[in-house]
Amino acid sequence: MYLCCYIFDALLYPTFRDLWKWNGPAQAGWYFPVIVPTLFLCSFTTAWLKEKILKF
Repeated sequence: MYLCCYIFDALLYPTFRDLWKWNGPAQAGWYFPVIVPTLFLCSFTTAWLKEKILKF
C-alpha cells in the first residue's frame, strides 16, 4: 500500500493543485481532509486488487 501511495501522490496532487489553484504548501493544508482520504482509498484499493490478482 505504501508503494502504491507514491503513484497516487504523483497523479492526484498536481490534479488537485490545478483544480483548486493553490500556490503553495500552506494553502494545500486546507484541502488535507479531502486529499488524504482519497489517497488512502486509492492506495488501499490498488494494493487490495493486486493482492487478489496475485493470489488467483
